[in-house]
Amino acid sequence: MKRLIALICGLATPAAPQTSDSLLCLGTRPGFMFMIEDADIVSFDYLGDGRFRLDPPLPAEGAGFSRHELVTASERWPIFIETRACPILGGTLDITMEIAVPSSAGQLPLQACCKWRDAQ
Repeated sequence: MKRLIALICGLATPAAPQTSDSLLCLGTRPGFMFMIEDADIVSFDYLGDGRFRLDPPLPAEGAGFSRHELVTASERWPIFIETRACPILGGTLDITMEIAVPSSAGQLPLQACCKWRDAQ
């Protein structure tokens, strides 16, 4: 877990501008992991380990604000991704993500702080 937090919150080393199509996110309340790979494949562990599709695909890095949907077997959950400071674990990441998860009490908003994954 410490390696994962260090990977997501690697704030100390500024990176050169680059294009990436992968976003790593750490949920703030409640805790969860959310990762977008290859612009449209989502790993989301809130309700068990799941892999889903993102529609439309993630825009290029630096897009400011975008709206998407997480496509599950029976539903589509709204997702909002914004270039906005997001404080987490004593640091600040550059991207805020919000997702509306259906619950028995209606839509449950979850928030995460995200970072573009460095190109390999």
